[in-house]
Amino acid sequence: MIWEMSSDLDNKHTVASGMQKTLYYAHCLDLPFLFSSNGDGFQFHDRTGLRDTTESALTMDAFPTP
Repeated sequence: MIWEMSSDLDNKHTVASGMQKTLYYAHCLDLPFLFSSNGDGFQFHDRTGLRDTTESALTMDAFPTP
């Protein structure tokens, strides 16, 4: 799931600014992974509990491609 705030087009928010709302939707939809972005990078959140770290920042270059 990706949540990107439309006001983030000006990049005045951090990459994790939309994470709280994304966590809510991920909980409702039972999604294991989610991303938040401000257009300059991404914040990855792993809800599985299987990793040592729950959240990590990703640069645009580090984000997986389809």
